[in-house]
Amino acid sequence: MSKAPTSSLLNCQAGSLFLSVIGTPYAEAGRRRCATAFTLIGRAMPLQSAGNFRELDLGSDEEPSIVKARGKLLEAERTQVARYLTTGVVFAVSSGVLSDWFTGEKNIAPHHARTDGVWHWRADLPYYVLRYGVALPEAFLQRMRELDWKCPVLSPQELNAFMEQLSFESEVRQKLKRKQQKEAQVGRALERQRAKK
Repeated sequence: MSKAPTSSLLNCQAGSLFLSVIGTPYAEAGRRRCATAFTLIGRAMPLQSAGNFRELDLGSDEEPSIVKARGKLLEAERTQVARYLTTGVVFAVSSGVLSDWFTGEKNIAPHHARTDGVWHWRADLPYYVLRYGVALPEAFLQRMRELDWKCPVLSPQELNAFMEQLSFESEVRQKLKRKQQKEAQVGRALERQRAKK
């Protein structure tokens, strides 16, 4: 089921290399985090996210649209998918409850996030799967099928490794975003200088 360790280490080293290139002190710590996560979970790829549609809280323009995803999941798989999603390990909890984006109905799910150790999703995703048949990434559906629709139960060590990798990948994304913003600012400044000449 897991891929060769070298591909995982390459992914991790790429993230660590990125961190060292932009002058942060996290490169070695990043390598250790990835090695720990790989050792405990056997993961050979970065963590994946599902169900963070752009219209929902904290969704970004890069995420898929819940409107376009509606009705795309096969009716025959909806119950199995929802059961898998519902049994994922809760790894983040926030106060409040979530509401139905389409109807405004309140209290459809607690404000939690769940994971199977590779993918993570919002606690309201099973609701949207059952009620609206929202599409999920094919790679995620394939993983569920391969696991016979049974979400893995993570040990405390695996959950800690997951959280470490999630934190590390979040740091990398934030640093990349800041770097891209700085590059865009420099580009705009250069364009203004050229325009003045």
